[in-house]
Amino acid sequence: MKNRHLIALVLAALLAFGPAAGALGEGDVTALQERLKELGYLDGAADGSYGAQTRDAVKEFKGQAYLPYDDVADEETLSRLFAADG
Repeated sequence: MKNRHLIALVLAALLAFGPAAGALGEGDVTALQERLKELGYLDGAADGSYGAQTRDAVKEFKGQAYLPYDDVADEETLSRLFAADG
């Protein structure tokens, strides 16, 4: 649980410097993908690429979390994603 919060904080800090896909490094995207997989939103591999499957998984999560329906993993999205029960 503590690691989830730390990852969320790191990802949120990175997002402050630009759009989600451009600001996240490969390891950050991999952590995002692994969390999406834990919660059942992503079926594909956690490959570190912010591709179509990852964007679709982010959109699906955001729709379920009543967040704006887009594919941007912004600070609020990451906060809720890593706080969500797995």
